[in-house]
Amino acid sequence: MRTVTYWLSLLVIFMIPWETLVVIPGFGSVSRFLGIFVGAFWLFTVLVTGKFRKIAPIHVFIFLFILWNALSVLWSIDPDETLTRLLTYVQMAVFSLIIWDLYSTPSAIRAGLQAYVLGLTVVIASTINNFLASSQTDYVLYGRYSASGSNANTTGILLAMGLPLAWYLASTAGDKKVERVLRLVNYAYIPMITFTMILTGTRFAIIMSLPAFIFGLGTLTRLKPGYRILIFILLAMALFSLGSKIPQASIQRLGTIDEEIQGGDLNDRTELWRLGLDFWLEHPILGIGSAGFDPAVEPIYGRPRALHNSFIAIAAELGIVGIVLFAIILVIAILQAWRHPTKWETWFWLTVLAAWCIGNLALTWVYSKPTWLLLSLLFASASLVRQYSPFWPDAELRKGNETTIPQAPQLQTSHNPLNQLNHN
Repeated sequence: MRTVTYWLSLLVIFMIPWETLVVIPGFGSVSRFLGIFVGAFWLFTVLVTGKFRKIAPIHVFIFLFILWNALSVLWSIDPDETLTRLLTYVQMAVFSLIIWDLYSTPSAIRAGLQAYVLGLTVVIASTINNFLASSQTDYVLYGRYSASGSNANTTGILLAMGLPLAWYLASTAGDKKVERVLRLVNYAYIPMITFTMILTGTRFAIIMSLPAFIFGLGTLTRLKPGYRILIFILLAMALFSLGSKIPQASIQRLGTIDEEIQGGDLNDRTELWRLGLDFWLEHPILGIGSAGFDPAVEPIYGRPRALHNSFIAIAAELGIVGIVLFAIILVIAILQAWRHPTKWETWFWLTVLAAWCIGNLALTWVYSKPTWLLLSLLFASASLVRQYSPFWPDAELRKGNETTIPQAPQLQTSHNPLNQLNHN
């Protein structure tokens, strides 16, 4: 049963990037439906088998953060919106526990990362199809394209988050046939993600991608000189070829990054940030309630507006208590990244965190599925360091096990060494 749950969870991860493309009327996205089913099936499996991996200290802080969101309904300016946001957080918490419980090997964690990257195929295909059909997003400036059911900003950030994952998976693949194929697939994703990301015209996505490219160029040193030159030439040729297809309007918009940073309002974001800080100063301890910013500014703009900054949003909505709790979660994530014994594992996770932080300066992604997926995989990965060190992530390669097609999840019992690890 645990194995079935594990494979279903991989399907959910695969669907996360394109969840808005397929929607069930009156219910929501297909991935939401599948996620609820997987969560219920996982809980049933835990009850039947009696097996559940002991939680780590990080889960206590996640629980406290969600609990504070729940308590904010008592003083929220819009209790209904707060309850809706709370339900989202609860779903993300269950999803995080599923990752923690089932992704108990390096191969399983790699599979989770790979599933997300493969899911970007649908996003890339949909965006390029809209580009070829000259189907632009309705609310943005001319020349911006996105995946169907999504906006250009969200599409661009989704793709930018996939860049470091593709670099990492390509550079750390093994020598078996399937792994060699996946290495080529992941390298092929790099120019395709970059091209599609530029089509969205999302400036913050381009800034987000800078740590990924720095990390990616560093990973090329892991290859033999001949392969290094070949990969570099092929990537350069692919980017040059695709670059000629980019519409001029997208290039012009991306060329305003420096101007917007120095003196622009970032499409009215600076005003929204100012309002968020004003709300925080008015309610510094408790905030205005989870998910309260959107309805709070409705009288000003005539419609709800997202704050477009996760950090200011948490401060405005949850006050000092909320921002401190979330800051603790982020600090633990950074420390967990440092726990990995190899520099490439450490720099990979730090690159992911850096890209996420940059993206969340422009979007409110603190309650999004990609956020909790990547954080959960990071926490699960860090918990395995002692078990596989000093050979991580190559321990399984040296043993001859698969790293891209994982085995059934290990059962976690009170006698499992992983449980002792969680006390440290």
